[in-house]
Amino acid sequence: MTTTSTRTLRPIIRDRAGTVEPIPAAIAAITGQPLTAVVRMLSQCIAALKGMSGVQGEVSPEDASHVALHRFGYEPHRLYADQNRHPVVGELLGAYARSPGPCERLLAICESGLAFAFLGDQVGAWTSSAPTTLRALVGEGTLELDAPVRFAMTVKAHRPTPIAAPDHKFLETVAITWPEAAIVDADLMLSLPHAATVASGLDALSHALESLWNVHRNPVSTSLAVSAARAIIHTLPQLLVQPDRPVLRERLATAALQAGLAFSNTRTALAHSLSYDITLKHGTPHGIACSFSLPRIMQLAAGRDPELDELLLTIFEVSHIDDAVASLSAFLEGLGVSVDPLTYGIPEADWNERIAQALAGARGRNFIAAT
Repeated sequence: MTTTSTRTLRPIIRDRAGTVEPIPAAIAAITGQPLTAVVRMLSQCIAALKGMSGVQGEVSPEDASHVALHRFGYEPHRLYADQNRHPVVGELLGAYARSPGPCERLLAICESGLAFAFLGDQVGAWTSSAPTTLRALVGEGTLELDAPVRFAMTVKAHRPTPIAAPDHKFLETVAITWPEAAIVDADLMLSLPHAATVASGLDALSHALESLWNVHRNPVSTSLAVSAARAIIHTLPQLLVQPDRPVLRERLATAALQAGLAFSNTRTALAHSLSYDITLKHGTPHGIACSFSLPRIMQLAAGRDPELDELLLTIFEVSHIDDAVASLSAFLEGLGVSVDPLTYGIPEADWNERIAQALAGARGRNFIAAT
């Protein structure tokens, strides 16, 4: 059996609450589909199989898995364990290693109900988001080589299937997405391309402003957000002219960190609620999708809260909120970012409807003018 270095198991995208079950996790490691999509697909497959004539009682996990993998674009390749053959894990992996031809993804379901995905020496399991090794899983006692195997087969991709969008709102809240430490090293950013510098800088600006026109705004988030927004507005245009200046990279990185700390207190609001669909359907980079609408959103927020208005006037160094809106529009246009929704495939006639839909979402409800 041969392996190709560019072929790997996928990280398990844990975008749902509750315990991660072994079989959905193994299928997610094979297909790259987020857990929410895998669990939904397995439920649909079980319902479909129960509706077929001749299927009595419970649908077996192997049958549901088989159909789910097919619907995700994977066809059976080689069967190693079924109702007539029950090797233990060690025997299964020995046969898998000796199989001729290219290495294919292996799904193994043990009699205990535990399930694993294998590709060469990589293993995907419910215990970790990233693929690990056989040695690691055996060493920690998660995988026992003498465990009987109920079902095992290799699969190979036979048609492209889009990866479903994960539940981003859940991903932002789960503890496994929180780092224990963050290293901000401006020297590592010196080679960041122009487009990525613009998009990431504007994403940070959106984080700062979104935490200000937010029902969860507090003194700590306010101080961080105002400092971040002022720094980004002054630094980003200079950085795009002199991208190899470490002092500018560090200044912008610090501002982005401040903006991140600000919205970690409040979460994002309307601009981000609008942005996800624009990125998914039109391919607009996230930093652009969540920032081109900022002037329009600022106009919606204007007059709702005198303290917010004063904060925005301070950031843009103007005396009237309309001037702040105009200043932000000119800033974005100066960076080559259009503030016209039509540029991103959204007719003006559809804009108000999109605003209404976004306000109904979890992020939209954080907006100060949502109620």
